[in-house]
Amino acid sequence: KKGIEQANVGAVFPIPSAFVFILQWITPAMLLIIFLKWLLWDVIGIGGQPSGYITDLAGEKSNQIAQLSVGLILLVAVMITLILSRAAIYKNELRSGGDADAE
Repeated sequence: KKGIEQANVGAVFPIPSAFVFILQWITPAMLLIIFLKWLLWDVIGIGGQPSGYITDLAGEKSNQIAQLSVGLILLVAVMITLILSRAAIYKNELRSGGDADAE
């Protein structure tokens, strides 16, 4: 609601209140339905063959390079998550005037 209020500030035509319902409920529901459809039909393979990318990762003839690539992506994601979580702690320490490295 804050976003709609902000969008209406200075607007010639305010955004209709029905649009708030669409943004809040209909749009996320449609995105979830599209994601689930993609997951079921293209990844898992309901109604046909699963994607070649998925069979490279977990099929009968799995591709080791594809598996290592996914492992590297996951490792980088974990490292970025750890760095970002540490950055928030460091920022809070700097705001409070303490020494962030004195743990």
